[in-house]
Amino acid sequence: ITFDGTGAGPDGTVWGGEVMVATLGGFTRVAHLTSWRLPGGAASVRDARRSAFSLLLAQGLLDHPGARTLLASLTTEEQEITRTMVERGINSPATTSMGRFLDALAALSGISSKATYEGEPAIELEACATRFCAERQGASVDTPAPATNIEAGAPARPPFVIDTKPLLQEVLDLIAAGADAGAIALTAHQRIAGATVQAVLAVVRATGIGTVALSGGVFMNRLLLKAIRRDLEHAGLRVLVPRTVPVNDGCISYGQAAVA
Repeated sequence: ITFDGTGAGPDGTVWGGEVMVATLGGFTRVAHLTSWRLPGGAASVRDARRSAFSLLLAQGLLDHPGARTLLASLTTEEQEITRTMVERGINSPATTSMGRFLDALAALSGISSKATYEGEPAIELEACATRFCAERQGASVDTPAPATNIEAGAPARPPFVIDTKPLLQEVLDLIAAGADAGAIALTAHQRIAGATVQAVLAVVRATGIGTVALSGGVFMNRLLLKAIRRDLEHAGLRVLVPRTVPVNDGCISYGQAAVA
């Protein structure tokens, strides 16, 4: 499982939310997040509102009442320019990045939208969920919850697409209902963990593989790491987590060197 911010996919898109069957000789992409566009490319990394707007546009959710706060934070001109960029594909690379998805969720829920350092909105989303758990004893990302489903009508064999629309709809429903930001952040973590585990188990059923490695900067998120690792191990899988090299770019570079 490679969850990161920005990776150069061989198909010309921005990867970062991938499940791959890999050996030292190559890899096959077997699952990934639903794609959307990053208007302005790096500009969407610095201002996650752009990514959040594009994400909702791709899923047909801009008219949801929960999107009003996000829309209010963007001028009419900004919305029109962003929509035009996305619809015409102007400087708007497609992405399946989990890091960028977390950034968009942070912006959508009003937790953080501007990145003064790499991944700041996603980090603030995790911090918000962690504080919520600490303030309410018993609240945990491990709390059983329905997982986001593999995309409707998906084939019985890879590649699978992890449908993010149910999660987005739930987050928007919570925002519209005035839910605490911490509750929204925790719910997002629960659903992402559940969706990830479900995707991996679908791959396992199709391939018979019993070992799963977790890598990429998103796994610096302790809530996601703990929940995904626990549930995969509970399913009887061997889970590998980097220990002597960093879980983020250092881990990925080490793997690239090993393959080379």
